[in-house]
Amino acid sequence: MFRFGSRKKCGSIGLDIIDDSIKMLQLGYQQGQLSVTMAKRVSLSIEEDEPQRRQSVVAAIHDILDEGGFRGKQVVTCLPNDAWNVTSVRLDLADSTKTGAELNREAAYRFGLDPEVDSIRHLPAGQIHHGDQVKQEVILFGAEDERIRRHIALLEESRLVPVGIDPLPCALFRAHTRQMRRQGDREQAVMYVHVGSRESTVVFGIQGEICFIKQIPVGAVHVDREIADKLNVSMDEAQRMRLSLQHSGQEGHTLKGPDASKGKPQVRQTQEPESEKTAASSLDQSTRQVLLDPMNSIAEQLINEISLCLRYYTVTFRGQRVGSALVSGVGADTPLLMDTFRRLLPLEVGVAQSFRGLKSVGRLSQDRPTEWTIAIGLALKGIEAARSQSEEKSKTNQLISVG
Repeated sequence: MFRFGSRKKCGSIGLDIIDDSIKMLQLGYQQGQLSVTMAKRVSLSIEEDEPQRRQSVVAAIHDILDEGGFRGKQVVTCLPNDAWNVTSVRLDLADSTKTGAELNREAAYRFGLDPEVDSIRHLPAGQIHHGDQVKQEVILFGAEDERIRRHIALLEESRLVPVGIDPLPCALFRAHTRQMRRQGDREQAVMYVHVGSRESTVVFGIQGEICFIKQIPVGAVHVDREIADKLNVSMDEAQRMRLSLQHSGQEGHTLKGPDASKGKPQVRQTQEPESEKTAASSLDQSTRQVLLDPMNSIAEQLINEISLCLRYYTVTFRGQRVGSALVSGVGADTPLLMDTFRRLLPLEVGVAQSFRGLKSVGRLSQDRPTEWTIAIGLALKGIEAARSQSEEKSKTNQLISVG
């Protein structure tokens, strides 16, 4: 548990539930500056079946709330990526005035959903070039009502009050655009890559707007599963071995094959707990290679998919230069993956500084900080809603006073 001073003027809690952990984070304003007022991470086993996992999540959230520190129980959360269907449609400019209901029906048809029951949203993505024509691109989101209801029931069983469910790509984008203050940052597109547990997310954005979203079914769990199979260990043990290696400074290996000669890797050294150092130092060379091989494989898959996204964006959104890429999630803590990104992507690639500009970060800066990006994006939605309500209340009070 991390406690950070005054808890006044707080927004809703940002709640990020993934395979191996729960992260809860709350933001507030202290002397006019956005601050982290409370944050807590609890680890989960990745081997539990669905009923066991549900019980573990509920119990963990109960424990967090019982410890105190968070203000209120309202939360903004997100469904797992696999719960959302995401696609883009291209409209003739003459049809760009289609109503939300018409777009919802089109999305329902594409996703096999019921527009009267299921949750469907759309997001304008800007004008694109399709051959010699200019069209309006729209991103469509869709999720089954039953999936959302099960998620809400989980939150309510956990004694939480859900006030918002956000698609993960939107939370990711919100967390990063908060930091885009320079004019140069807003005039060129940025690619955001979030390497998750089961899936990775790619988002392109420019001038505060999302232009393109791609979900890639590759994540850290795939590495752990391959390690577990090769070494005949549990998934939890495979995860511990991966984390111990990736934080031990031993990942000076690069992708095998023709790209392996493109320069020496720039390995980013990180600090790790003493137990992880000991675990890493106890691995023999053959075991290390067993760990590195699936990491190489996942890095290669991700680079291939991300390169296709970059090519699509460059062709489709002509004239919008992609200036840089920011990586968050599990991948940003993996020197091998970051080195591969930097060598093979024709962009400036950086590690996302998720807590930049937030006061009272404290020890969070040492707690695998790039994995807090989604929780921050969700908490930002909560603090923005709280601020809007406060402003509306202030206006109402002024009107009553004048009256």
